[in-house]
Amino acid sequence: MQNRVPISIVIITRNEAANIADCLRSARRLSDDIVVVDSGSTDGTARLAALCGARVLHNKWEGYGAARNKGAAATRYDWILALDADERLDFDLLEQLKEDAPKRGRVYRFRRRNHWEERRIRFGTLGFERIARLYHRHDAQWNDFAVHERLTGSFQLCKWPGTILHFGIAYPDQYLRKREHYAWLSAITYARQGRKARLYHLLGAPLFDALKSYLFLGGFLDGIVGWKIARITAWYTARKYTLLRSGQHETHPAPTAGESACTVASLQQLSSAAS
Repeated sequence: MQNRVPISIVIITRNEAANIADCLRSARRLSDDIVVVDSGSTDGTARLAALCGARVLHNKWEGYGAARNKGAAATRYDWILALDADERLDFDLLEQLKEDAPKRGRVYRFRRRNHWEERRIRFGTLGFERIARLYHRHDAQWNDFAVHERLTGSFQLCKWPGTILHFGIAYPDQYLRKREHYAWLSAITYARQGRKARLYHLLGAPLFDALKSYLFLGGFLDGIVGWKIARITAWYTARKYTLLRSGQHETHPAPTAGESACTVASLQQLSSAAS
């Protein structure tokens, strides 16, 4: 483990006992400084992380960005790689991070290889995803978006070769609940930004997002999985704007991480798309 520039790794968790050991096994191939920020797990995640050699911080949940920033403040090294518990570093990325030195004033993004029940998604929206995760603590920090948090600061966004493996759809029903959770949080973020839900957002945007994933980005080449992802993508887009337009994000609190506020009818309808 002789990377030119030492890198700390920050992982945020809540009830990730099924994933955390594999994530940490991957992370330890790169870094000897791993910080897990746990927000109230009840399944033994924090204990497992400590047993695997991570430093565990117990965190009152204030948002994804706040949790990542808390972890970054506790790292030993200035360069930080942010991971989720259901992500892994592939071999090429590990070798590249060990051999090449990142440069100040830059934030690096990686391609994320998503999987549907361990099957790689090659096309569609999830087949071409890139995420910015490697940064210097004095160049960037995470914003306070309720979901889809981003790094902010004065930096140049650059690509880095290699891939982060993502196993976030191990169970389709769980993925649907997560998308429902994200729809609530997206509505909250949009409301804070003063955005409005127009008729296009309710009708045109879901159709466009589905067509983009299934046709324009070649999701049909992934077969039935590509079709399922396109349907869920359309539902997610419609759901977040419906919540924003109706004001339900104000009158009904968003579910906590890992939980869902969707109705039984919504789950039944969406489960048929993922089965």
